[in-house]
Amino acid sequence: TGTISNDDTTTLSINSVTVTEGLAGTTPAAFAVTLSAPVDRAVSFTATTSDGTANAPGDYVPLAGQSFNIAAGATTATVTVSVNGDNVVENDETYFVTPAALTAAPPAGGQAPLDPATLIIPANTRGTGTITNDDFTQISIDDVRRIEGSAAGAVNPFRFPVSMTNPSQLPITVQFATIDGTATAPADYVATTGT
Repeated sequence: TGTISNDDTTTLSINSVTVTEGLAGTTPAAFAVTLSAPVDRAVSFTATTSDGTANAPGDYVPLAGQSFNIAAGATTATVTVSVNGDNVVENDETYFVTPAALTAAPPAGGQAPLDPATLIIPANTRGTGTITNDDFTQISIDDVRRIEGSAAGAVNPFRFPVSMTNPSQLPITVQFATIDGTATAPADYVATTGT
C-alpha cells in the first residue's frame, strides 16, 4: 500500500465591495469569497455582518451566521448583502462581513477525512462594505408679504421659511443676506446678514 500524505492547505479570503445605496428598494452588494487552492470535496463556511458607521437593519439587511457552500474543485462563492435605499443626505457608510467555520463535507467514496488544520481562515479576515450616498437636498426660501404699518418707529419682522427637499443626517448651514429690490435699506428695511 502506497499512502500519499496531503501537504496542501487552502486559505479563505474575502474582498471589499462598494455600492451606491439607491433611492428606494435594495441594492445587492456581492462579496467574493475565495479559496487559495481547490478542495477535493465541497466546503462550507458561515458569514456574519457587523456595523461600522452603517447600522442594520436600517442601512443594510444583516447576516447572522448564514451558511454558504463552495463546490468540490471550485474556489469561489458569493456572499450577497442587501443595501437599503433612502433619500436621506448622509456620509458614506461602512459595515463588515466576517467569514467563519470553514469545514469540509464528510468523506465519501473511499475518501479519507480532511485534517481541519488544512482549511484556514486567517485572523481578522473580513470584507468591508461601503455604502456610497447618492442623495442630495435643495434649499428654498418662501416669499413673504406684510403690511408696512404707519406707526413711526414700528418694526414689522419678516420671517422667511427656509426648507429642504430631502432630510439630512448632517448639519446644514445656510448663509443669507438682504439686498435691495425696489425697497432700499435703511429707509424701508433694516439690512441684515447671518447664518
